[in-house]
Amino acid sequence: MDSTTLYIVIATIGVGILAFIVAYFLYRWVKKLPSDNETIEKVGGHIRRGANTFLKREYMVLAIFAGIVALLILLFLPEPIWVGGALENVLTVSYTHLRAHETTEHLVCRLLLEQKKETHRIFYTPLQLYHKQITQERI
Repeated sequence: MDSTTLYIVIATIGVGILAFIVAYFLYRWVKKLPSDNETIEKVGGHIRRGANTFLKREYMVLAIFAGIVALLILLFLPEPIWVGGALENVLTVSYTHLRAHETTEHLVCRLLLEQKKETHRIFYTPLQLYHKQITQERI
């Protein structure tokens, strides 16, 4: 990342933080203002309850949507990323805890050594080699 891009990123983060600080002070200023009118307080309460109800429903719909999209991504990710079927990959994730004692270097070395044993030379990423080994161990 060059220095210009770094300055833009830092400026963007700084402006975002400044916006939150200004919003906080404006919120506190509005909350301190007196509200002597009962009608205004009553209408404000109705607006607050309506907004909270809307947000609750909105977040529920958003959570359902995000869950469905996550499930679709899990099931229908393209073949170069997944190795095998969806069930096989879900089981692979649960299998990883069995080899938790292995370091990354040990795993990569072991997988590269196993790759050397193969008769044909195909280049795999370490993650693909790991999935390939797991599927071979199940057979």
